[in-house]
Amino acid sequence: MTSVRAGFLAGLTKLRSKATLITILLALAVTVVLSILERRAGSQGAADRIVGSLFRIILPLTMFSLSGSAIGLRNLRDEVWALVRFGHSRFAVMIGHTTAVAAVGALVAVFLIVVSLVMTRVGVASSAGASALPADLITTSWIGALASLAYAAWFAVGATLGRLGGGRGYVLTADFFIGPAGTLGFFFPKGAVYNLIGLTAADPISQPQASVLLVVLSVVLGGLLALRAR
Repeated sequence: MTSVRAGFLAGLTKLRSKATLITILLALAVTVVLSILERRAGSQGAADRIVGSLFRIILPLTMFSLSGSAIGLRNLRDEVWALVRFGHSRFAVMIGHTTAVAAVGALVAVFLIVVSLVMTRVGVASSAGASALPADLITTSWIGALASLAYAAWFAVGATLGRLGGGRGYVLTADFFIGPAGTLGFFFPKGAVYNLIGLTAADPISQPQASVLLVVLSVVLGGLLALRAR
């Protein structure tokens, strides 16, 4: 646990940067602008459309940027070497480092979800069968937290590939193009997220199944990280 904690603190330290602040402000700006545009385009369904944009584009790019801020233009194995050389477990440090990215990403995701739903739902009559705003906030927030964990895990694995951790870019590209495409998409966060938020999915599964899938995906990626830590 000491090594995990050391990795977590190291990750948080790297995330206390101007790059992280810029990432959050840009994500917030885009979310606010899109929320206003969706509200003007039609108040009914605006919340669903902005949530779709959040999980389809804004969250993946935000997590990619946060991962980059925490790791930099280097392989994750090299990034954690400063702690490993003092006797810490490389795998444990990498897990802690990834957890820091996931935690910050989850907080940012929840913040953006709250902003977008408040902007698009307050003052709008709920349609028949629609959930109340507090329930919608809770549901969408835990989906955002799970998605953030899965993205952080995938980008951590990607960051172990290539001298500069360039595998992260391949992961992002695959998530955008393969994630929504079908059964193969379940290997990426977007495949499960589409089912959770009600976007059209090529291979529909239930919400409980999609939630479990995100957790299992994160665990499996942790196993891959263990192999890459050797």
